[in-house]
Amino acid sequence: MRPKFKLFILISFILLLLFISVISIHTHIERKCFDRIYNTEMSLSALRVNLALFARNEAHPPDNLKALEEYIKYHPDLDSHKRTTREYISCKEGNSQEYSTLNGLGGWYYDNQTGEIKVNLYKPIKKYMKLFFANSRNDIPSNW
Repeated sequence: MRPKFKLFILISFILLLLFISVISIHTHIERKCFDRIYNTEMSLSALRVNLALFARNEAHPPDNLKALEEYIKYHPDLDSHKRTTREYISCKEGNSQEYSTLNGLGGWYYDNQTGEIKVNLYKPIKKYMKLFFANSRNDIPSNW
């Protein structure tokens, strides 16, 4: 074998390994982003169900999300969703802050007059997750 051909084979092999590495890293990042979005959507769904249960039993929405949490904790007979209610798009650890105005700081926007709850993020997902390239990257979490 000629030395140039061996070098070509070696470089081709290295490029193939590099390509496979880039693809697997990208897939890993996408999966992590999907998980954060999914967990946020599930938390939002659980909060909405729990708010509906509270409003049905008490005839008014709770004053804040802490009151809802206490209510669910002391009424185990309810068919409520006892899951962590955090928003994971703005930060990986999760954000459970409650705001009365839609200010884009993450966490939850909660209107205690109407019982409406939203994700407190009004920019597209791509602004919070720079390496997320799925079709849903232009979705706005506060519209969910």
